[in-house]
Amino acid sequence: MDATGVSRIRERVERFLAEEHPERLSDLRDFMRRHPKLRSDLRSGRRLTKTQAGIDGSVENLIPLLHLRRALQGAPALLETLRYRCWETGFQSGIEIDGRHDFERVLDRWARHGSDEGDLDGGRNEPEDLADAVVRRLRASRFWKLALGFIPIVGPVAAYRIDATLALRFHDRAREYFRELRSAGIRPLPEDFAIPPPPRPPRDRRKDRSPASTRREVRRYLSEHRSEEQMRQVRRTARLGNSVRQSRIMAGSWGFGVYAVPVLHLWLSRIDTGLLLSLLQGICWHAGVKAAREDDHFDDFQQMLLQWAGRSRDDEVPSPEELIAAVSAKLRVPHLWKLVLGFLPVVGPLLGLIVNGSLAAGFYCLTQQFYEQRRSPNQIAR
Repeated sequence: MDATGVSRIRERVERFLAEEHPERLSDLRDFMRRHPKLRSDLRSGRRLTKTQAGIDGSVENLIPLLHLRRALQGAPALLETLRYRCWETGFQSGIEIDGRHDFERVLDRWARHGSDEGDLDGGRNEPEDLADAVVRRLRASRFWKLALGFIPIVGPVAAYRIDATLALRFHDRAREYFRELRSAGIRPLPEDFAIPPPPRPPRDRRKDRSPASTRREVRRYLSEHRSEEQMRQVRRTARLGNSVRQSRIMAGSWGFGVYAVPVLHLWLSRIDTGLLLSLLQGICWHAGVKAAREDDHFDDFQQMLLQWAGRSRDDEVPSPEELIAAVSAKLRVPHLWKLVLGFLPVVGPLLGLIVNGSLAAGFYCLTQQFYEQRRSPNQIAR
């Protein structure tokens, strides 16, 4: 490598060492606080350091000739990985990290083969001297990556092995450095460093075994179904559910459209539950108007949803959690089948048409029976 290339690399390393990223260190600190188990898993940290550095190196040498331009740009890609893994190793060792200082100390040990082992918490190194040591440390490895990068398969494999080896040696130096800090009692983490995880919901709340996405959509809809905006949508679709045939066609067409495109149905399936419940409320509202029970529409709708889901509470209004659990359990099996078979080009849309149409038709028949039992004698005489 000529003097111009070495000088360019040294300048890039100096600029990298002069950078400070307190926001990245703060994000890592918060992450380690919320995941205390990761702080005790030192083996995974070493393995992750090796893997990430090796992948970055192999990507740089993936395309022959193009690897020349990337290699001459310098070494910040590897150094970025080493800095982040240095901070993570410090947290795993129980040390409060001083981002730039700790990284420079470990980097100096790695670049100079352990020349700075006696000074743990002293002053900072000169950036120019440290950059020279890093460039010398990387000179041989960069030569081999440049030379072998012209060979299609050998280049990426060699780069992976070279950078992974360098990263493992750096990780071992970091472990030694932070172990010495801990033995000397310098900057230990506070005892209340870890944040306890939030309490888990009671088990009986998920006895229906419904998918979280379905339960979330049911909860969202039932929390908004009394709003005026939702009722405007319900009134627009109510006339389309004026018969069992129309209800079946309308719900089936929505199901067909949602699952018409494979893979895309994974995202569109989120609106499937809301559309179906909106149509069911429209069916209920239309039947309630004909039975002169429009004022009781919301309570009637909740009672019919509970019966449609296979549970009966007579004339009592169900509790919100009971209703959400019942409806989620009712939609659980159809939702899973539609998700699984939605990857098939023709079967998925047809299943959405049949299943949604059947659900809407069953609810329509239930509304007719519900309001037939509650009509006044004068209305029956008419």
